Amino acid sequence: LARTHGLNIGNGTGILMSGAAGTIIESNLIRGNHDGGVQVGNSEKTDVLGNTVSFNDYGILLSGAKDTTIGGASGVLDGGPATHPGNLIRDNILAIVILGSERTSILGNEIRAGDDPLESVLFEHIGVSVTGSEQTTLGNAEIAADGSVDRASGNLIAGFDVGVRVTTSTET
Repeated sequence: LARTHGLNIGNGTGILMSGAAGTIIESNLIRGNHDGGVQVGNSEKTDVLGNTVSFNDYGILLSGAKDTTIGGASGVLDGGPATHPGNLIRDNILAIVILGSERTSILGNEIRAGDDPLESVLFEHIGVSVTGSEQTTLGNAEIAADGSVDRASGNLIAGFDVGVRVTTSTET
């Protein structure tokens, strides 16, 4: 299913990474890929920051990944200003899919469903789906160094049939 909305762009998968370590995927426009936007498999310590991921079948897919951060936070973090931007993940059938992964953090993202009426009939739109994974963190409300609550690391998840679905996972 190519979801380019009349634009002649896209690939099978926008960014495909397997077996890598210490990778940063930052500030990209990842759009119109008929399989998915970003796929990270069997990789460690990956950061996905400040990207626009839109009009893909799935936005971001993790499979067997460890220590992955999707997004970031703004405001005060660890006593200093945080500079890691969240992602804009919108108009994907499945925004974020996490399968069999460990220690994933999803922080400070804007995650929105599309508004295509035909897709609303054909597909169940899911914001975040976590299956068979351990220690997944979805948003955070940390106390900042100045004593205020830093709510900037939470996610906006809007417009889906199911905002967050968690199945057979631990410590989520």
